[in-house]
Amino acid sequence: ILYFDEVFGYLPPVANPPSKPPLLRLLKTARAFGLGVLLTTQNPVDLDYKALSNAGTWFVGKLQTEQDKSRLLDGLESVDAGKSGFKRSDVDKLISALDKRVFLLHNVHERGQQVFMTRWAMAYLRGPITRTKLQDVNELVGAQKPQISTTARDASDGEVKIDRVAAVKVAVETTTRRPKVPTGISEFFLPNIITSSQALKGAMHDPEKSEVLGLMYRPALLVQADVRYLDRKNNIDHVKSSAAIAEDVDPKGFIRWDEWAISPLNPASFDSGPSPDAQFAPLEAPLNDAKRLKTIEKDFQDYIYHGAGLKIPSNPALKIIATPGTAEAEFENQCNEAADEIAAVEIRKLEKKYKTKIKRINDRLTKEQRELAEDQADLGSRKVEEFATLAENVIGLFSGSRSSRRISTSLTKRRMTSKAKADVEESQDVIEDFMQELDDLRAELAQEIDEIHDRWDQVALEIEETVIAPFKKNIRVDLFGVAWTPYWRVKVGEKDLELPGYGEGL
Repeated sequence: ILYFDEVFGYLPPVANPPSKPPLLRLLKTARAFGLGVLLTTQNPVDLDYKALSNAGTWFVGKLQTEQDKSRLLDGLESVDAGKSGFKRSDVDKLISALDKRVFLLHNVHERGQQVFMTRWAMAYLRGPITRTKLQDVNELVGAQKPQISTTARDASDGEVKIDRVAAVKVAVETTTRRPKVPTGISEFFLPNIITSSQALKGAMHDPEKSEVLGLMYRPALLVQADVRYLDRKNNIDHVKSSAAIAEDVDPKGFIRWDEWAISPLNPASFDSGPSPDAQFAPLEAPLNDAKRLKTIEKDFQDYIYHGAGLKIPSNPALKIIATPGTAEAEFENQCNEAADEIAAVEIRKLEKKYKTKIKRINDRLTKEQRELAEDQADLGSRKVEEFATLAENVIGLFSGSRSSRRISTSLTKRRMTSKAKADVEESQDVIEDFMQELDDLRAELAQEIDEIHDRWDQVALEIEETVIAPFKKNIRVDLFGVAWTPYWRVKVGEKDLELPGYGEGL
């Protein structure tokens, strides 16, 4: 992956600096060669969004100015081009509501946007890389990933701290006789599932240039407990296992349990006894003190009780809580569905109310349209009568017949035609008012529906974390005792080293 921290100035919208052509080439073709490109900036105004149209995933944080937000929305709108249902107004509201460490995810392969929160923001920055350091980087290619990653052990003789899979200088004498654990304390044998060759390769040593001296066992404290989380109010009854293997235990028994926490172990995978011809490291305090170990067991229970609360996402406004193990995205979908159902009920009630209003106006509109039809028919007949009277008067005028009665009748017909025309125009105005009133009601209904959707969409985002603490009586320790952990004793050059022969999550 290519990570470019602060691309401002390297990919401007107008200028063409030397950095722009290679960045454009990477954005268009890097994925074809298996290379991912991650670009970041705090200056969204000065970016070439046309060039960024090849970016499929966008993470948007809190923006400082309206100009930044407007420019970003323009860019997202042009990039999306209707592919994922981009709605500018919705995205605008989401971005405006972002808080610290809250981000908006826009993925062109999915419809809509998602809002998520980061627990920690960490950056492992190294650079700029000089030419002399490039070879060091190349040497990392092909490095194998360690099979275990836990707290480092202190190596003696000035060696730096290293991981379990790395070489540890043998600092203790061993014996073929297994030390006896205190009475009443269980002992377990972790299986030797990593070969000496795998252990050497994992520690970056050549098996061909190393000598395997044999297998040895180191004592460690193993503890595993089942914790039952019970919350009848929220219908939660969940059992979770917590485990730890503590090495190099302080002689006084003080243990930072979170530093030694591991995935729960399957006791069925344990060996019934040690491998033949194996050596053993000595059993030292507090692992050789039964009384002290009982105190440590109680300390682990207290650690679970005070610090191992079950954290579950919930939405108090919707009155729903996730079942343990539910993925965050799945619970967000549950909240969206619940909010949509509530919104649908509100909308049905609202539509029923508006349906009554609209029906009332439609009834009046129908009546007025009927009256208009009658007025138009009346106007038509009046026009015919007026025309006939006018024609009769014209004929009488040319025939020499003049009558005041005929003129009076003509004026009456004209007046009646004007009145009929006024009635038609009045009905048309009333109908137009009714039509406008209907349009206003429909627009008002649509606006209120949008407001309901927006309100419940916001409620769906109001996800909190509910912590369910266990009762002490529901903490049951299943495994507690001395765990014999296998290590390969090897000689690399002039050094005698120990390499782990077991793995986590057995």
